[in-house]
Amino acid sequence: MRIRPAAVIGVTTALLTSLLSGCGLFTDNAQEQLKKILAATGNDITGMRVTFSKTKKVNVSVISVKDGKLVSTRLNNGKPVTEDSQYPSFAAVGAVNSDKFLLDSHVALANELFDVNSCPAVVVTSLATPTGSTAAFAECLADPLTRVNERSTLDGESFFIPAIDPQSAENLDTLKQAYTKVLGTSAVNSLSYSFTDKTFAINGPTTTNPLGEQCSPVVTARSSESTTPFPVLCRVGAAAGSQPFDLNNFSTAAMAQVIAAVQNSDVLDKTSLGSITFRADGENLGWEVSTTNTGDVAGHRDLLRGTITAS
Repeated sequence: MRIRPAAVIGVTTALLTSLLSGCGLFTDNAQEQLKKILAATGNDITGMRVTFSKTKKVNVSVISVKDGKLVSTRLNNGKPVTEDSQYPSFAAVGAVNSDKFLLDSHVALANELFDVNSCPAVVVTSLATPTGSTAAFAECLADPLTRVNERSTLDGESFFIPAIDPQSAENLDTLKQAYTKVLGTSAVNSLSYSFTDKTFAINGPTTTNPLGEQCSPVVTARSSESTTPFPVLCRVGAAAGSQPFDLNNFSTAAMAQVIAAVQNSDVLDKTSLGSITFRADGENLGWEVSTTNTGDVAGHRDLLRGTITAS
């Protein structure tokens, strides 16, 4: 099992305090809690959380939209309490029926991951996705907060992105397939790989978050370790960026060859490389490498940019 600090963690410290504050204040089991919460929120929801801490009691909360805001509802002394969810914008089709959120599975996972020393509190969060599925991921609320990347699921089935070798066409195919399954489209505004932090970022075309706001989704992956694509953060107000291109129209082998040529170059100063970004260039796929080496920019432009023709 791999866990790693999360750059954008689903549960903030402030929210953790809120989630755990009522853990000892109820006796209902998870299903009974959910039933009482849904009586207040309705059955169409955008997310669910299960918290399991050293008290060994399960705390259930539901994420939904109320009065144009994303809110979280839990039980306190047996009564529903609704508060700001404090959750960042994420891509979602909207609310889905609560039956799609697999509460018993989330409780079992939280119980499995709990460890009084290494994982003294666990939060399993499940969210609606752009395709109407539900995606779940687990976090250990230790110091630092960590996400258990290889235990994320999509509609109850294991779903995570393995470490992606940027020079492997097969690995890039895996990344493409994961992106397409999560967002329900193979259209992409840009695909970039950072040579410095070994991270892929695929920016998708404009979609919506649970509030119906237009936003720009991004799916990330790493070359050094497995990752979960959830939650799919979606930036409200972000520029749409370049014209979308279809990942299926271009060879991942060609993309891998370009990245390999840059990383293995005997001419470029590899310590100065920033990232490589692929964007639509008319009917072709353009690519460009950023570098802080001004000599390379001036003398080796042909090694820092180019195009890939449609396959």
